[in-house]
Amino acid sequence: MKNCLILFISIFFLVSCSNDESSEQAKNDATDHNTSVEEAENSSQEQKKDREGQDETSSSSNNNDKVEDENKQTSNQSEESNEQIESTKKIYNDKLDEVENSVRVLESKLQKSETQTEMNELQADIHQMWDDALNEIYGVLKGQLTNNEFRKLREEQLNWINERDAIAEEEASVYQGGSLETFQLLNTKAKLTKERCYELVDIYMK
Repeated sequence: MKNCLILFISIFFLVSCSNDESSEQAKNDATDHNTSVEEAENSSQEQKKDREGQDETSSSSNNNDKVEDENKQTSNQSEESNEQIESTKKIYNDKLDEVENSVRVLESKLQKSETQTEMNELQADIHQMWDDALNEIYGVLKGQLTNNEFRKLREEQLNWINERDAIAEEEASVYQGGSLETFQLLNTKAKLTKERCYELVDIYMK
């Protein structure tokens, strides 16, 4: 009987120890599980932060690229505008050079002319060529300048015409009543009109 009691106590002790170990193991497992969950949550939050940081970096980079593109576009437009201005001036300077070449042909004929009437006709043609060029330039400026700028130019141009005609008449008066009076009048007008053509292109052309 005594031996049975001892055996029973031994078995009870072993069972109790086993239950304690199982309970302890369960606690440890729960702790490990919680730790794993926390680590997973922390990792998820870190990944989220990384993605947000990447998104912000990407957004900032896109904004910078957009600003650079806008700056390049503005720069290109400015360059195109400058090229257009230079091209317009060049076109009309080239046209004036063509007028010069045509005038030289007429001047060559003028030197060979034998009558005053022929000389006057050739000089009238020379004056008309420069006058046509001036009117063309004036028309271009009317389209380029603002209303206020063109109004000032128009007043200036009217004053210039009066001044040109006065100078031409004064120089022609030296030959008043003579055969060279008309020729000199046209010659002076042609010379001053030529100068005005280059002046308008260089100063006002846009």
